[in-house]
Amino acid sequence: MSGWEAFRRVLQIRAAIRVILMTGQLSPAVRDEINRAGAAGFPAKPWSIPDAVSEVRARLGTVAVG
Repeated sequence: MSGWEAFRRVLQIRAAIRVILMTGQLSPAVRDEINRAGAAGFPAKPWSIPDAVSEVRARLGTVAVG
């Protein structure tokens, strides 16, 4: 199963979930489809750990654990 297919299935289970998809290749058509589907973000690879953390914080905010 691709990440895109997993994203669509997750949305069927929980439509309000916030998801960041990471990709190595992203055509304008796929970017538009991801936007319409409601992804919170989709940074391109390669990325560093600090970049990933910044993206998560910017797109999803902080969540209390525990």
